[in-house]
Amino acid sequence: MLYGMSRERWLPRRFARMNSRTQTPIRATVLFSFAVLVLPLALPLVTLAKVTSFAMIAVLATISLALIRVKRAGPAAAGAYTVSAWVPDASMISAIARRGLQAADRQR
Repeated sequence: MLYGMSRERWLPRRFARMNSRTQTPIRATVLFSFAVLVLPLALPLVTLAKVTSFAMIAVLATISLALIRVKRAGPAAAGAYTVSAWVPDASMISAIARRGLQAADRQR
């Protein structure tokens, strides 16, 4: 995600630079690997589970929103895999509902 967002200029461009030998975004990979190493060591297990759950729901919502935008942009290219128009909407509603349940659980 860091690489893609950097390539689209939503994050600093340095995370989109590719290594000439391996053709991989080394900086984005190192930063993400560092976070994956540090977070479990720094956070209690319950907090880590909540952060992970929130991140997964955020990714689902982002993908759903992107699919909604693609579906509304126009017809799919010939031979492209397509889904019914209700699928991304249902996915977005599901992500919002899950986020609401998480927030309600915190209130208890």
